[in-house]
Amino acid sequence: MASNKVLSGHNIYRDDRNRYVLYDTFSKAGYVVNQSHVNQVKLYSNRYLVAILIAVLIVLFDVNYLICIGVGVVVAAVLEFKYRQFLNSLAKLPDFKKPDQSKSLANADMENKDKGKCLLLFGLYLLFAILLVYNGYISHHPTYLLVLEVIVSVVSLVFAIRNLLAFLKK
Repeated sequence: MASNKVLSGHNIYRDDRNRYVLYDTFSKAGYVVNQSHVNQVKLYSNRYLVAILIAVLIVLFDVNYLICIGVGVVVAAVLEFKYRQFLNSLAKLPDFKKPDQSKSLANADMENKDKGKCLLLFGLYLLFAILLVYNGYISHHPTYLLVLEVIVSVVSLVFAIRNLLAFLKK
């Protein structure tokens, strides 16, 4: 028995026929996402994060920072190109009107999590934010790398707060 995969996130909506629709802000069109495409949408929705993580992993091998940034930009460009090709393979809804933000599935994932998972994710995101900045400080990273670590920590704190709010609402 195949289970239906849940898809949620920024610019993911349900249309009047209860299908997942991915809204592309650049083309101002909606794309119908079938169950077979859910994993690809999840991967491509994190394409910039993947590029950043690859660049950070290369830094760990003591490679020049400019090379790491260059590799990150190239990976992001390749993933963006593959994402645009993937969008062309989906059924396009050119007249799709983006619904109110309140109807977005961006918060649906938070609503579907149980209290324990929300609390665990809150703690993990908070711990990651603290340890990332602390590691940069004690490792005496250059200033621009510390700034990047603080930016990533702020994003992590936003996710921690989202999970805390979801926990408190339940």
